[in-house]
Amino acid sequence: MNSFGTLALLAWLPLVLAVFGSLPARRAVIAAYLVGWMFLPVASLSLPGPLDWNKLNAVNLSALLGILFFDGRRLARVRLGLIDLPIVIWCLCPFATVISNDLGTYDAFAQTLNQTVAWGIPYLVGRCYFSTWSHARELAIGLVIGGLIYAPLCLWEARMSPQLHAIVYGFHQHSFEQSVRGSTYRPTVFMHHGLMVSMWMAVSALIGAALWLRGNVRAIGPLPMPAVALVIIAATVMCKSLGALLLLGAGLGTLLLLGRAFGRLPLLLLIGAPLLYVACRIEGLWTGETVVELTRSVSEDRAASLQYRLDSERFLIARAWERPLLGWAGYGRNNTYYDEHDEYIDVIVDGLWILTFGQLGLIGLGSLTLALLLPVLAFARRVRPALWSQRRTIAVGALALIPPLFLVDSLFNAMMNPLYLLVASGLSRLTLPEATAPRPQVSPQRTPRRTLAQQLRLRCAEREGVEA
Repeated sequence: MNSFGTLALLAWLPLVLAVFGSLPARRAVIAAYLVGWMFLPVASLSLPGPLDWNKLNAVNLSALLGILFFDGRRLARVRLGLIDLPIVIWCLCPFATVISNDLGTYDAFAQTLNQTVAWGIPYLVGRCYFSTWSHARELAIGLVIGGLIYAPLCLWEARMSPQLHAIVYGFHQHSFEQSVRGSTYRPTVFMHHGLMVSMWMAVSALIGAALWLRGNVRAIGPLPMPAVALVIIAATVMCKSLGALLLLGAGLGTLLLLGRAFGRLPLLLLIGAPLLYVACRIEGLWTGETVVELTRSVSEDRAASLQYRLDSERFLIARAWERPLLGWAGYGRNNTYYDEHDEYIDVIVDGLWILTFGQLGLIGLGSLTLALLLPVLAFARRVRPALWSQRRTIAVGALALIPPLFLVDSLFNAMMNPLYLLVASGLSRLTLPEATAPRPQVSPQRTPRRTLAQQLRLRCAEREGVEA
C-alpha cells in the first residue's frame, strides 16, 4: 500500500468527527458508512493490542466515536430486548469457543472484541438511528445514492479492468485472475471482491427500482428516478455475477407479489430458502448435482466453480461435526484435515454459513441467522407484508428484504457489509406510520330529522328575532 492509503486510513477518524460536527448525526452516520465502505482501502494497519485498524474497524469505530462525542444521549437511550439476544450471543460466542478449544484467555478476548466491533457496532448504530419510518427511508435513499456513485466506476472497470484500487492505493486488493470474464471484467472498485460489489449494486438496484416503479421518489438531485434506477441496474448487469442478478430478481419479485393472491408466501419462501439449504446440507440430504447440471447449461466455468464449492462444503461439514456446538475457533482449524492417505489437506472456505458452522458451531450459526431474520419477522408481524409495496412504504419494504437476501448470498460467499446490519437492526423496532395505517371504519352520524312542530317553533323564533 502506498502512503496515500496509509493516510486515508489514519485520517478517517478525524474526518468522520468533522462530518458529525457539521451534519445532523443521522446523516453523518449514513455518510460515514457509505463513503468509508465504498472508498477506504482494503488494507490494515497493525496496532498494539487485539484490534487492527482495517477498513471494517475504521468505519465502525469512527462512527461510534462520532456518536459518543456528538450525540451520546441517543446512544444512552437504547434499550435492548429479547429480539436483540441473538446478536449478543453472536458477539460473545467466540469467547466460549476459544476457551472450549483451550486456546487461552487473551485469544478469547481478542476474537470476541473483533466480532463485537465488526457486527455489534453497526447493529447498535442501526438501532439508534433507523428505527422510525422516515429515518429508515433516509437510509434507503442513501443506499441508492451509494449505488449511483458506484455505477460509473463499475462500468469503467468492466471495460478497462479493475484498476482503481491499484491506481489510488498502489495494489490490487484481490486476485486479478478472478476478475477476468471473457473479453470484459468483473469490477472490484474499492471493495474486497467483485462479488461483494455485485451484491452491493444488486441491493441498491432493488431499492432504486422499487422507488421508480411506485413513484415514491421523483428524482435524486438533477437525475429523474427512472434514469437513476436504469443506470444502477445496468451497472449491476455489468458486474458479471449471475448470483447477484438472481437475487435482484428474487427481491423485486417478492416485493411486487406480496399481498396479492400469494399473501405472505413470497416472503416465507425467501426466508425459508437459506434455512432449508443449510439444513439439507448439514444432514447430507442434498448433494446439489441438479443445480450444477442446470448451471452447466449456462456456463461451464460457473458449473465447475459451483461443483468445487459443493465438494468443499462436504469436507468442511464433516470437519465441523467433530465439534458441532462451539466449533474450532478459527486459525484455520475448521478447514484442515488429513485424508485417507494421511496427507494434510487445506480446504478453501467460501460461504459465510459453513465458515460460521466450522468456527463457531451450531450456536454461532443459529445466533447469526436469528440476528438477521428475527427483525424481518418482527417487522412483518407489525406491518402486514401486503403494505410493503405501497407507494408510501415501498422504500422500507425493499429494505426489509435485504437481510434475507444477504443470507441467501452467504450460502456461497462470505461478503460481510456493515450497512446490512444497519438495516436489520432498524427493522426490529419499525412500526407502520400513522399516515399509512388503516383507518377504522366509522359510520357517519345522521342529523336527526325535526318534527313538524319543531320546524314551526324554529320559524317563529327566527321571525321574532328579525322583528326585534
